Amino acid sequence: MSDHELFPKISATHSALYGKAYKQHTRDIAKVLFHALPLCRKLLDFDPDVKIVIKPMRGNTLGMYNSFIKTVRIDPRIKNPQEIVESLCHELVHAEQFHQGRMTSAVNEGKLVVLWNGVVCYNKGMTYVSYRKQPWEVEAFSRQKELADLVLKSMKDVLNSLKSYSLPKQTKLNTSRQSFITVQRARKMTASLAGQTFADNAPRKNFFDKYRR
Repeated sequence: MSDHELFPKISATHSALYGKAYKQHTRDIAKVLFHALPLCRKLLDFDPDVKIVIKPMRGNTLGMYNSFIKTVRIDPRIKNPQEIVESLCHELVHAEQFHQGRMTSAVNEGKLVVLWNGVVCYNKGMTYVSYRKQPWEVEAFSRQKELADLVLKSMKDVLNSLKSYSLPKQTKLNTSRQSFITVQRARKMTASLAGQTFADNAPRKNFFDKYRR
């Protein structure tokens, strides 16, 4: 089933858009991404053809960048605007790394290898600690918050217009360390939300309130 385009260059999979766990949640994420993307373009040097798709992912992975199809994936479980924009900025830093040629990937003897500034990186990121030590991740994590803060300052009106935003009832994240292991090197875990769930009868807090100033 093809993705559903919600805004130019912003789409969502059928499961993200119509799944019981997401619904309006996904549309709010799409609206944030749509308004954040042009602001990110002013701050980062990435390919103008980069697209974003909202798609549920496994484990604690909330975002990833696929350099082959120039697509950022964002998971609809993300719980607040800061994390949406930080995840977007994190992945767009990777898009910039590829666009500038500082990070490249190739298939060698049937295996995907990553080159950083022309040198093969043998750190496969098979644990969370080693993943965080990968040079492209060190850069992305060091820049994501500052970039997100700059973007969010220009988005107060957008945040005020959102209908609702809360972590879906059905969401329960996998806290296993195995969830940090990635098959594709570009796949990224941008935040751990271990144990953060809502009881069915618990009142839902609107997480956008802190940004409505």
